[in-house]
Amino acid sequence: MSPIDYDVVYRSPTTELERAITDVQGEIPAELDGTVIRNGAGLQKIGSDSFNFFDAPGMVLGVTFEQGKARVRGRHVRHPFVGEELAAGRQLKRRVFTNLPNRWSNLFNVKIADVAQHDVYSWGGRLIASGAMRHCELDPTTLDSRAEVDWGVVPKDHQMCQMPRVDPHEKVLIGFSQKPGAGADEIAFWEFDERWQARRAATRKLGGPAAFVHDLAFSERYFVFVENGTKLELLSALWGKRSIYHSLAWPKDKRPKLWLLPRNEGAGEAMSFELPEPAVTIFHILNAHERNGEVIVDLHAFSGPIDFIAGYPPELRSRQGMRIERGPGGSVMRFTVDPTKRSLEAKTLYSGIGELPEIHPMRQGRDYRFAWLTSQESDGGEPDPNATLWTHGVCKLDVQSGARSVWSAGASGFVSQAVLAPRPGATEEDDGWLLVFVLDGERATTDLVILDASNPAKGELARLHLGQTIGVPGTHATFFGGMKLA
Repeated sequence: MSPIDYDVVYRSPTTELERAITDVQGEIPAELDGTVIRNGAGLQKIGSDSFNFFDAPGMVLGVTFEQGKARVRGRHVRHPFVGEELAAGRQLKRRVFTNLPNRWSNLFNVKIADVAQHDVYSWGGRLIASGAMRHCELDPTTLDSRAEVDWGVVPKDHQMCQMPRVDPHEKVLIGFSQKPGAGADEIAFWEFDERWQARRAATRKLGGPAAFVHDLAFSERYFVFVENGTKLELLSALWGKRSIYHSLAWPKDKRPKLWLLPRNEGAGEAMSFELPEPAVTIFHILNAHERNGEVIVDLHAFSGPIDFIAGYPPELRSRQGMRIERGPGGSVMRFTVDPTKRSLEAKTLYSGIGELPEIHPMRQGRDYRFAWLTSQESDGGEPDPNATLWTHGVCKLDVQSGARSVWSAGASGFVSQAVLAPRPGATEEDDGWLLVFVLDGERATTDLVILDASNPAKGELARLHLGQTIGVPGTHATFFGGMKLA
């Protein structure tokens, strides 16, 4: 494969879009009703300044299904500072992964901008695009940006997490906020009811400053998260030659920790467990649940540090003297915790990359059987076949038996998170459809593929041609049953 095939992921959408989708191969299921929305990198270049794909101003892309037809709408997430950068025709603020082009503009510059391009969720009648530090409310019919989310009682010196989760059983939105500290960061878990009234459910000091926590899960009694075994090299971050992210170190004597915090303070003690190898870097948790008094946590673990060099466009890598190296492999692991004995057992469910996990929304925090993940099912000749932006397939994983059903987009197809759209009225956990945005490296355009969630290996039920390059397939996506875009 030529470099142009895999470099297509760095292209920005030329325009926002809204149109009926008429170029369809196969047949859209008539029962499929609702909207899938992907959030991810949009403008990967402003003027001559390029960004790591985690730092590019975001674009939310939604496809609405109704009575066997579909329409698409895409909008850039508009933060005020992005408008300022567009007007100036250049990058004005330092990002987590992308320094300002002028080396000395990063010296002692800790005013880091965030572009809310990581995830999208809906709660209490509000649709929200989220990032590492900012969440932006969107119009639920047009996807136009409204305003930055005001978290009310959450202290202003706390940063809200990127991926809150809905507990469908308790009917609350669960998120954590993190307060930077000189000696150690503080993490606080919050539960928001459907009126957006919040309560602080648990608070804990972490192992040090700039603690690296990405995702969360929950069981009936516990909040669950992983504190990665990283250490911020503060002088490097302040000196500004390296990005904030690349000022993180992974000391070999510092292991990632799995934390369990009681959902109600006073209902037990917080506990943490060092995770054994091969777990080194953890971004995403599949699920957590309880069985016979034990807490079971399934997650994807990389076997080494992740540098995200592949996320930098070629011109930015060249300017900063970066070279893509093959990254570490991954595995889906299960950790079983006995809170009474304070013990932890580890088991590998699947050896291989299995990122951006999806489960049935009603199985969050409860026992479950199936997960859908992105997986590397084809070799596209990329310099780092383990890089998440060059993933070529999706798989359904039976977490009880280890059986997999896989679908490959081919060596030139790059996939987004596989999103589950449950069939209306279904009683089986895997009865529904998988919705996967696919960037076609040969045609340089983005499609939406519909698969049978019960058996992705059966192949495509339909492929919807969107007629435009969206670039990186996205970080996360969500299906909202019954939601309709204009």
